[in-house]
Amino acid sequence: MGFLNIVKRAVTFARHDNSMSINFKEMILIIEPREVAVLVIRPGAEMIVTGFAGTVWINVAGDPTRYIVKHGETFKVPAHGKVTIGSAADYVPGRIHIKHLPEKSLIH
Repeated sequence: MGFLNIVKRAVTFARHDNSMSINFKEMILIIEPREVAVLVIRPGAEMIVTGFAGTVWINVAGDPTRYIVKHGETFKVPAHGKVTIGSAADYVPGRIHIKHLPEKSLIH
């Protein structure tokens, strides 16, 4: 399966189910105008978002702040739980690179 198909499937999955549990290390996510993607970050994990093209807004469940990420900017999501990401422009898709750092597991 090609890289673009993986991206397309991830966006489609997020749209239909309204949320996507994070099971990847890195991904380019394209968010169409007036659409949102909802990702679920597990406790102990981290998510870093870098603007790839356009501008997106990010809301974190329980945090009233709406964070804005523009092309070239990097943002570390400050919490875990549901994270909603949307395109900030009416006619331009938002493209972001997401890096997921899984929670640390204990090795016995």
